[in-house]
Amino acid sequence: MTDLEAVVDNLEAWAKTAVTVVYDSLPGFGVHLVLDGKYLDSYASPYQKNKKRRDHRSDLDADFSKKETQLPNGQVLPIKHFGYRLHLFADTKYGLPVDWEVTPASKGEPTIAKRIIKNMSQTILDRAECLMADKGYSGKPLQTLLEEAAIIPIIDNKH
Repeated sequence: MTDLEAVVDNLEAWAKTAVTVVYDSLPGFGVHLVLDGKYLDSYASPYQKNKKRRDHRSDLDADFSKKETQLPNGQVLPIKHFGYRLHLFADTKYGLPVDWEVTPASKGEPTIAKRIIKNMSQTILDRAECLMADKGYSGKPLQTLLEEAAIIPIIDNKH
């Protein structure tokens, strides 16, 4: 089996070109979008200057994030993550990715979502009619950006 990175010079550009081909091939692709973030935990050790590791292995690009979840009994439980976060826009009809970015875990979902939307191709912006997301994305700045792009935001309200 061949390593994909050995065959493709720029893996991300290659993948985004594939999305362009899908836009031309699948009817209705990209009309209804969904957005969410997913933690990708790193199993490497965090980099620590003051701690001497015999093997010097660590993940220099990953960082920490803390999320709180509420249990059915009302108790709030903190959950820590060390690693990365995938910010993904996908088509709801076909379940295929439209645009994405991988960041260190601490980068906030709405901030990265706004950056991705600002950098989206005109093809994506022209075809999209609505974007669905959970309450982690609620807020006036993202809503305004979507409305300026003529995309209807369907986002849970935090309150």
